Amino acid sequence: MSAAVRALEKAGAGFGDVRTEDRTAFVVRVSNEQIQSVNEVHRRGWGIRAFVDGAWGYASGTSGRSADTVQAARKAVAIARRSSAAGVPTSKLRKMPSTAITLEPKVRIEPRDVAGEEKVAATMEVCRSQRRDEVANTNASYADSDWTFELANTWGACLQWREVRIRIAGQAVAGEGDRRESAFDFRWTSRRSGGASRKRRSRCSARRSPLRASCRS
Repeated sequence: MSAAVRALEKAGAGFGDVRTEDRTAFVVRVSNEQIQSVNEVHRRGWGIRAFVDGAWGYASGTSGRSADTVQAARKAVAIARRSSAAGVPTSKLRKMPSTAITLEPKVRIEPRDVAGEEKVAATMEVCRSQRRDEVANTNASYADSDWTFELANTWGACLQWREVRIRIAGQAVAGEGDRRESAFDFRWTSRRSGGASRKRRSRCSARRSPLRASCRS
């Protein structure tokens, strides 16, 4: 990131910043106690902003090569300069104090340290717990994500923070003849750098039926 920030300065940006995101996720889906999918996903990318003569320019990419971020920084400055010359309505920036800080969330057990087999087993148990005589279809899903963000700008700021999320859900469908009713419930926890938040939501939808289906997670 430092090379891209220097490139913004050398290209003449009055202000500029570089932001990177590194995201990993593990997702499990189960239906009627049969595994439908197990996926591990990794995505990484970056975005660059440049402010020149009251106008903004942007560039982004996914390459891990420093040379590509430098080229993108020059492109963002060029776009901003053309926008200013074209008469795009300009804006002003108020300079903010710069800071350098790294924030880590307080996580009791890291999701990445839990074996994938355990996550699959937990999802299967949520699906299994929905068994009822009147339940025709059971579904469950699990997802955890680990996101790391970095931000640096030409005013000297350098920030890094991380967010960890976990979500597990179940959906049961009850049926009688051509009538159906479903219940959906999930639990999720999001722990961010510097704090934590927990939320629980549930919703139930019914169609042409007084039947009631329960779902536990």
